[in-house]
Amino acid sequence: MAGTILSGGAAIIDDIEAIKRLKASYCAAADNGHDPEEFASLYIEDAIWESADFGCNKGLKEIKALAVRFGELISFSRHMVMNPVINVRGQHAHGTWSLMAAINLRHGSGGQLILGAYDEDYVKTGSGWKFLHVRGFRLASTDIPAGWQQAAIW
Repeated sequence: MAGTILSGGAAIIDDIEAIKRLKASYCAAADNGHDPEEFASLYIEDAIWESADFGCNKGLKEIKALAVRFGELISFSRHMVMNPVINVRGQHAHGTWSLMAAINLRHGSGGQLILGAYDEDYVKTGSGWKFLHVRGFRLASTDIPAGWQQAAIW
């Protein structure tokens, strides 16, 4: 049972939890204004981030530029990821996630509610787990009228 929780014990559980924290940090970086340094700190030097909407971004320089682009397009976002399936194989891992995100676009054009998925590869480094390859998929989306984010519920 190589690579299973039964044979790997607590170490695999620790790795899975660390990858969940990495993904939570990704969501926080996205939802806190897409700071390029914070965003890029989650990736290895030659990482890839790609989606049909934003193309293939290779390496930290392009990933930082992508974060800047997100910040220019999006004034508010809330990423909610769920249903992780994470498989650890030594120093590498693969994970899939479901996504629901609400974003507000700059320039008064309203927002979008997005349903999507992530398919990701990770690598364990000396400073912990990092993203190796992030693939984002928009499965469905709908427009939200301008001003929606101002209607606080508390």
